[in-house]
Amino acid sequence: VALEKTLSRLSTVTRFDTPGHRESDALAHAINDLDDSFLTLSQTLFPRLKSEGLDSKAVQEILWEIREELRHVVYHMRDCKTFKDILD
Repeated sequence: VALEKTLSRLSTVTRFDTPGHRESDALAHAINDLDDSFLTLSQTLFPRLKSEGLDSKAVQEILWEIREELRHVVYHMRDCKTFKDILD
């Protein structure tokens, strides 16, 4: 709630508001989810991938998990108008 309030004070965020869409809400939700995804990538998946002795099946499974986290990141980038132009 605090992040949403902070973001709602910025015209660079609220300019994307439309009926039924508050960009500050969407952006706050996205930032929280992005934080979780980046932590999962940096603290769990990348270290597992770098560990020695993994067989091909384990590597493939980790790559799939990384793909899914990155897909989640891209979803939030597309969903929030504030970040959408990054993908253009």
